[in-house]
Amino acid sequence: FFSYTKGARDNVRTICIDMYSPYIELIRSCFPNAEIITDRFHVIQLISRSLNRTRIKVMKEHPKMQNKLKKYWKLILKSNDDLDTENHRRFKCFNYHMTEAQVVSELLRIDSELESTYWYYQEFLRNFRKRNIERCKELIHNPNKDLSETMLTTIKTFKEQEKYIVNSMRYSYSNGVIEGTNNLIKVLKRIAFGYRSYDNFRNRILLV
Repeated sequence: FFSYTKGARDNVRTICIDMYSPYIELIRSCFPNAEIITDRFHVIQLISRSLNRTRIKVMKEHPKMQNKLKKYWKLILKSNDDLDTENHRRFKCFNYHMTEAQVVSELLRIDSELESTYWYYQEFLRNFRKRNIERCKELIHNPNKDLSETMLTTIKTFKEQEKYIVNSMRYSYSNGVIEGTNNLIKVLKRIAFGYRSYDNFRNRILLV
C-alpha cells in the first residue's frame, strides 16, 4: 500500500474488512482518514456460529435429544420471522404433525441456556438487518446473563469492534460480491484437483 502516494492514501474514505484485528492497525497506518467498516456478512456469520456451537454443546449434554437438535439445526438458525406457523406436516423424530415454529419451540424447551441464546440471536439479527443502531448497541452492552459462553465471547468481540459494526449499518458497502467470487474460486480449486499446469488452472478460473 505504501507504493501509493500519501495524498492518494489520505483520499481513501472507507474500507470494508472482516473482523481480523491486525487489519485495523494496518489501515490506521496506511489510510489515516478512512472509516473502517466491518462487513455485515462476517457479523452475521460470527453470531450464527455462536448459536450453532451452543446447540452442539446442548446436544452433548442431552444425548436423548441429539437427533432432533442435529437434524433441525437449520430451523434454529433461520430467522424466527420466516418460520412457517401455519402448515402442519410430518417431521422426523416427532410423533405428530407440527409447523416449523412448533419444532423450534420444542427444541428450545430442551435447555434454558439454548433458549436465551436463541432469542438474543434473533433480536440482534432482526435489529441489525433493520439497521437499528441504538437497539444493537443496547444489546451489545446489556446482554442477558444466562447466555452461553460462546455467545458472551462473541458479544465481547462486538464491544471491541462496536464502532466498525455501527459503520456497517451506516454505510451500504459490503464485501459480499468479493466473498462470493472468492468462494467460487475455492470450489473450482477443489473441482480442478490434480491440474499440473498452473496456467491451465488459472485459465479455468478466468473462463468461469
